[in-house]
Amino acid sequence: MSFLIQNMIFIMSLATCLSEKVRGEAILLDQAEQVYVGNRGVYLFDETGTLAIEDIVGIQDFEVPPNPMANYGIKAGVSWGKFVFENSSQVSEKRILNYRFPVTDRVTLYVPNQLGSYKEISQGDQVSFLEYRRDYRSPYFIVDFPPGLTEVYLRIESTDILKWPLFLWSEARFHEFKIREYFLIATTLGIIIFVVIASLIFYFTLRDRTFLHIALYNIFFINFELSYLGLLDQLFSFHPAWLKYINQWLIVNGLLTCIFVTNFTVRFLKFWSYSKAFFWTARLFVGMMTVFILVSLIAGYGAGAVLLLLSNGMMLTVIIGGGLISIQKGYQPARLYFLAWSFMVFGNLAMMANLWGLFPLITSLELGVIFGVILKESLLCWVLGKLKFSQDRKIRDDSIKSKQIRESLAVARKIQESLIPSIKPIKGLNFHTFYQPAQSIGGDWYGVYNFPEKNVSLILVGDVTGHGIPSALMSGSVASVASAVIEPMMIESQSPKTFLKDLFMTLNHTVMERDVGEHQLMTMVGLLIDLSHRVIYYINAGHTGVILKTGDTMKSLLVGGTPLGFTLEPELGETSYQYNDDTIVLVYSDGLIENEDVEIRPLRIREVSKMMKISATADQAYQKISSRYKMQYESAQQQDDCTILVMDIAS
Repeated sequence: MSFLIQNMIFIMSLATCLSEKVRGEAILLDQAEQVYVGNRGVYLFDETGTLAIEDIVGIQDFEVPPNPMANYGIKAGVSWGKFVFENSSQVSEKRILNYRFPVTDRVTLYVPNQLGSYKEISQGDQVSFLEYRRDYRSPYFIVDFPPGLTEVYLRIESTDILKWPLFLWSEARFHEFKIREYFLIATTLGIIIFVVIASLIFYFTLRDRTFLHIALYNIFFINFELSYLGLLDQLFSFHPAWLKYINQWLIVNGLLTCIFVTNFTVRFLKFWSYSKAFFWTARLFVGMMTVFILVSLIAGYGAGAVLLLLSNGMMLTVIIGGGLISIQKGYQPARLYFLAWSFMVFGNLAMMANLWGLFPLITSLELGVIFGVILKESLLCWVLGKLKFSQDRKIRDDSIKSKQIRESLAVARKIQESLIPSIKPIKGLNFHTFYQPAQSIGGDWYGVYNFPEKNVSLILVGDVTGHGIPSALMSGSVASVASAVIEPMMIESQSPKTFLKDLFMTLNHTVMERDVGEHQLMTMVGLLIDLSHRVIYYINAGHTGVILKTGDTMKSLLVGGTPLGFTLEPELGETSYQYNDDTIVLVYSDGLIENEDVEIRPLRIREVSKMMKISATADQAYQKISSRYKMQYESAQQQDDCTILVMDIAS
């Protein structure tokens, strides 16, 4: 039924060898209601094409060919087949000889008559339209077999075409088969037409040519099947003059089907994303198929049959090879696509196994191709309609939004980076900083301010609850206010402790004033380093601690407090620390130790302290801690913004 069957022609010799039938033996009419007789006869090839039935009857040179198909290769000429039927009953038995799927030029059956000669019954495309019953594409002959042995001859005339088996049917089984076949064909065509309409709607809605290719593929596939079954002229009332082109029409539609299914495969599986070499190979195949069409139109039907076989092979190569690449790359639609096509392939194999007698003929395997097409088209319809449509629509909608968001985030990221003051060299202090937002922008912020006239430096690290745009807006507001008020407040301050408390109260007012209903809070820690007196003044508003290392001594500063924005009068943790020469200080946000969704062991504060302890300099401590964190968040999604600030306080 399907043109894909032709790809299996080279397997026929092997498969028929597995049959237990003995060629040339008499065929019992009461064996079954459906018998494959293609491998039960003997054959003769008429090289001149001039032998008549009178010449053939006396010839003893009939032989069993390597393949039991009349004209079993792609070879022009005339083949003769001789079959012997045995009717063991006492009355005549009516049977139907059906030469299935020939797409041939002329098939003539010779049955002995009462005069001792042979009655000639012709079917095929070379027969006059008025003489040929075109209600069924495959030639069939109604024969009355008298009691005893009956020897019949089959003459098959063709111009370069593949041949398919000869079947003997009971009349009831043959008509039952035709009704069931036509019902399944109608179901198949209905599903395909639905796919075509849906694909065209998707194309005009989404302007995605993938759907146009699948629509064109199905249109040409319908034409191929209708012309193959001999239904095209019935449905569209073709003029008899056009019927001589029916085989060319069939070949052209088959080749166009190959072209568009290959194009659809290339687009649907997105070969260019995975293998450029395979993408261009597939495109080369499409170009070759286009040339095949021109050759088949110019050189005739025989060349077209050969080129159709080659095109089918190339198309399956593209589908199988490209699909393996896509599946290997983890492209989920490829799995569904191949599941769909596997139904059609298995349908072909099942039908061919049935034709060769490898499975009981009483089954419905002879309609395996039609079942395969139905399942394939149904699944393709689901894949295209549900998965591809929803996926492409989401991608198109999201692409517009994501572009706008990316542009906005790029601007916001630049603004946020500009709000973090650049750290200029400070005598006695050596800084190393790391900042990684969970998204494009985040709510962490740090600042370093130096006042050389007082020989003091201020370090602030803040963390707004949450992350993303709302947190970034809040941290940006705090950073702007801090940059504006720190210097005048430092000039007017009476003591370091007073300065730190006044600054945090001002920033607390900023957080409460900028709240837009998200109930955002901001934790913050501040270190005011008095280089003249070697004192670190510490203030904390609900932030994580500070780790100090002097020599081999480790010290953790953690005096709790209330986050900024929680109340008008937050409680602030305050203390001071008299440091010695060569002290290393680590200030960080909680994103450093709060990433649980990782494949490796999560980073803990004890491990951070250990890395600090074994580090001789701030640079070593920074490299160890930042590298360990990068390894952690690269194995999983970062859950929170992270800020790391490590500094040396030299003598």
